[in-house]
Amino acid sequence: MADVFVSYDRRDRDLADKVVSALTEQGLTVWWDDRITPHETWDKTIEREVDAAKKVLVLWTKNSVDSDWVRTEAGAARESTPPKLVQARFSDCKVPLAFRLLQHVDLIGWTPKRRHSGWDRLILWLKDGIDQPAAPAPGAGGPVPPVEAAPAEAPAPTAPPQAPDTASEAGARDGAPETPVTTPAAAMGLGDFSSLAGSPAQPEAPTGSERQPAAEDAAEPAPVAARPVPVSLQPQGQTTPGTGGGSGTGIDKRLLIGGGIALGAVVLIGLAMMLFSGGGGGFSQEERTTMGGYLNGYAERYAVGLTPVGDDELAWLAGNATHDYEVRLDDGGNYRVLGACDTNCRNVDLIVLGPSGQEVGSDTLSDDFPVVDIPNAQGGTYTIRIGMPDCGADECLSAARVYEAN
Repeated sequence: MADVFVSYDRRDRDLADKVVSALTEQGLTVWWDDRITPHETWDKTIEREVDAAKKVLVLWTKNSVDSDWVRTEAGAARESTPPKLVQARFSDCKVPLAFRLLQHVDLIGWTPKRRHSGWDRLILWLKDGIDQPAAPAPGAGGPVPPVEAAPAEAPAPTAPPQAPDTASEAGARDGAPETPVTTPAAAMGLGDFSSLAGSPAQPEAPTGSERQPAAEDAAEPAPVAARPVPVSLQPQGQTTPGTGGGSGTGIDKRLLIGGGIALGAVVLIGLAMMLFSGGGGGFSQEERTTMGGYLNGYAERYAVGLTPVGDDELAWLAGNATHDYEVRLDDGGNYRVLGACDTNCRNVDLIVLGPSGQEVGSDTLSDDFPVVDIPNAQGGTYTIRIGMPDCGADECLSAARVYEAN
């Protein structure tokens, strides 16, 4: 079973050959029709390989859009369960109408030696699913869980209907303006400051048998509803009109302190979410996801059963440049370091230096997936050096990840 079946028009054979070579360098197994032997039935072989492949990559060009065979292969891939069609447009052509509603990646002007963001996206689609982001790199963190809001206070019991001759209902019938509803400080999680205002708490509204006859209701004034304590910014010694001449300074300070604490908590949570969602480090989330996908792919072959340690390290490197970073390893542990680079890179190296600066392992072979083992580590800080001997662009994006044997 091949990872990718490449569908193309025979007039684009040179393009298909370059695409197949580039996909193979990314660690993907590829099937295309150059593998058909003279003893095989051509159409049956194509059907078998389309059904068996994990993905079907269609190379849309001015030639292939007119090919009935390419359209048939694309249709079979689209109708499979689950769908396995991946589309790439390599020339200024119109994707056939039957496939135009599905996403495709534009690779006009692509060559294996030049960096192209569309190619990186295509590799993600082929490795991690059609238009699905790669799994976040292990150890890269994640968004901070939302803070659960404090449970709302239980609503006060509803008083039974008042007699029609009470003052409050009479005012409502006469069109008198209603008192604005204000949220008490306690409902905002700042506590109940009524005892600090210099006035006793208001009694609860009478219910049921506690009510007096209607005649007495008319003689007594209607109970005054409890109001929130006002916030005042007046200097100490001045009073707030309508509060009975008491000073509101103590209440104001507590409210301001509580509000400041709440605001500070919101700011800290926001900063933490930015930090753990990839907002720091100078690399975009797309770059981290792309390189994490490459490392995940190599880990399926070279780090089975191992546990990632720390975050992925990324670095933009020109040809022959290096990047050093440090990682702390436990005494006696067994570790493995994996490396990767983007599609413009043909060779990336890894060198590991021990706590005393001596070289303890390296992989300088001419490939883009270096692997270095650190058996029986000496406890302390190790230096991992990423080298870029061969970059086909001004800069290539490289990455490294450390694993520990369980």
